[in-house]
Amino acid sequence: MERSLYKYRTELHAHTSPASRCGHIPSAELVKIYSEKGYDSMVITNHFTHDMEYVQDKRKCIDSYLADFYTAAEAGERYSLNVILGAEIRFSENWNDYLVYGIDTNFFENAYEYLNAGICEFSKDFRGEDIVLLQAHPFRDGMERTDIKYLDGIEVFNMHPGHNSRIAMAAQYAKSCGCIAIAGSDCHDYGCEGLCAILTKERLKDSHDVAKALKQRDYLLDVGGFLVEPPMYSDGVLPTASLNTFVK
Repeated sequence: MERSLYKYRTELHAHTSPASRCGHIPSAELVKIYSEKGYDSMVITNHFTHDMEYVQDKRKCIDSYLADFYTAAEAGERYSLNVILGAEIRFSENWNDYLVYGIDTNFFENAYEYLNAGICEFSKDFRGEDIVLLQAHPFRDGMERTDIKYLDGIEVFNMHPGHNSRIAMAAQYAKSCGCIAIAGSDCHDYGCEGLCAILTKERLKDSHDVAKALKQRDYLLDVGGFLVEPPMYSDGVLPTASLNTFVK
């Protein structure tokens, strides 16, 4: 890969307050911070869970959830940063988290009905050509690794400083199965912004652009300044180097 071609920087995993109860940075302020750090785009992946605020009232729940995104999108226009909609969804069956890209606001109307279902049913009905579904930090304490047949890939490099995501184990796993591998800052607090990024040839403008880039495997990962080439397919064969290959 020619590094110089991959010049557009996108955060794939960030949380805002108050939509994510564990997040502590207001959405407009987080957008400003990422803009100042030189990012071109960022995906807001607030927690969408079976136990979130107002979950018993579907309309209030979804409207409250999306309010942070709309505020962030408005701030993005001021700071020339593309703010993209994503989600980190959790079902009642366990503590696993799943990152979803390739969605719009209508996604939540349907996804709400699956919060007490589970990943198998959700994957069957939602995963497809346009939507990318990945398990977030699958090797973190408390997580159960989901069968890869229900997923498009995993979050290998999760940079949350408060958790041990066992990155090396995640990298080996992603390489062994040749799945999509991503990096995310998992930003919740001040000081944890912009720890990694996906680098692409074109600026990612919306969630569908993100899903397309991931599906095509045409990206690099910037992890704290180290550039990593994710698993790539060539004629259906996974190269022996791939995720372990650092590029200049």
